[in-house]
Amino acid sequence: MSDTEAPIVHRDESWGDDGHIIIELRILLQRELTRNDKELIGKIISELRTGLSFESDRINPKKIKARADWIETAKNIFQRARFDLVYIEEIPNEYWETPNDPWLIVTTQFGHFKVGWRKRVIVIDWSRTVLETWAAKIFPDENVTMEGKKIHAWGYDKMESYLIQIRNAIAVQMTK
Repeated sequence: MSDTEAPIVHRDESWGDDGHIIIELRILLQRELTRNDKELIGKIISELRTGLSFESDRINPKKIKARADWIETAKNIFQRARFDLVYIEEIPNEYWETPNDPWLIVTTQFGHFKVGWRKRVIVIDWSRTVLETWAAKIFPDENVTMEGKKIHAWGYDKMESYLIQIRNAIAVQMTK
């Protein structure tokens, strides 16, 4: 049997934002593949697919622009909510591994906020700010996921609304 006649031992197809990926692996051995061989092949193919998808995302012009737009939008929302921005740091997305959907540590005059997309919502975390009040007290009428000093905002309008309410809660706390 020649190299070109080596059987396909694994075929993987996936579809995503960047199109169709097909990976085929041919192996010519003088023995049958064992269960351990097949598990190793599956792990390697999975890692290869993940790496190819990650790199496709990293160099995708539309996703690069969306990343810059997200950072600029977050900056503008914080400013409209009357926060003085000291610094914005990009950190890896804490919900899924992707190169162009970073979360942000937004440093303001009141401390550090963490914000980022998680599926269809934006997580707002003020646990590293001066504000001692928990989400349930600031947002008693909101029917969204919240715990401790975190709340999920369904879009940019809600993000801005919640940050304004957080800013108001800080002002109240500062007068006590």
